[in-house]
Amino acid sequence: MEYKLIAFDMEGTLLNSNKQISKKTQEAIARAVAYNKIVILNTERNSAELEKYLLKE
Repeated sequence: MEYKLIAFDMEGTLLNSNKQISKKTQEAIARAVAYNKIVILNTERNSAELEKYLLKE
């Protein structure tokens, strides 16, 4: 079975103790996107709070 969508919970999973996404995790997410996977962030944060976490091309 091939996965097309990957969903991450941010708090306590994707974010480290400094409330950051590690470089290693960013690279893994970028690879998933490069392979045409849909990446979803699950959070209770509003869209303005998510801006700093978005991957820039």
